[in-house]
Amino acid sequence: MMLDHGLLFLGEGCLATSLLRATLTRCAEPLFVFVFATLAMRHKRRVRLMRWPQLLGLSVLTSILISRQVGYAMVDILASLAVATPAVKFVVTANRRRLLFATYALAVLAAFPVTLGGIVFDYSPFLVAYQVLLVRITKATRIKAGTAHGVASGVVVIVTALLLTQLQIDALSTVLVVAFGHPLAVTVIRLVKAGRFAVPEKVLSIARWPLTMYGSHLVILALASP
Repeated sequence: MMLDHGLLFLGEGCLATSLLRATLTRCAEPLFVFVFATLAMRHKRRVRLMRWPQLLGLSVLTSILISRQVGYAMVDILASLAVATPAVKFVVTANRRRLLFATYALAVLAAFPVTLGGIVFDYSPFLVAYQVLLVRITKATRIKAGTAHGVASGVVVIVTALLLTQLQIDALSTVLVVAFGHPLAVTVIRLVKAGRFAVPEKVLSIARWPLTMYGSHLVILALASP
């Protein structure tokens, strides 16, 4: 995430930057959502009431910073995460048939870019909710079956997005997230889970303050950008 934002604020106009942001750093958002959904389902905790105004206030600030950089009004991922959070309760209690139906339905909706009052959602709430469901599908079914549904629903997202581009609807960012981000994020999670590499304690200590880290690094990058 920090690499992606660093490239956005400090590496604009460079071909290498564009390639990295279109491929490698596309895993930042799904990695964040996959880990969030896994922890939320494991501990079965609701988002605390005091967390909502924190999310709202920080999202306003960070959305302004990112909007100034990209040149158009945009709402960042925090807003989409807040909207999609109620999906966690559904996926914990829903049976397998409902989970599959919801997964494929959201796979179609996830391809559509969401704009509200001329303000673009950086990541669609439907995409975030779909990613939450992917985590649950892998836990509610056998590993191979869950992986198969994850791949198949991902193909649905990509095909739908490509069809939208034929209608002059820009859905390329969703294609990049699903085609590059999802496989990379899953690979990272599996490597960490298998103990192939350890996460440094300093990194873990920073990660325990996600909103502080998210807001502060964007402010620093905004101040440092040309």
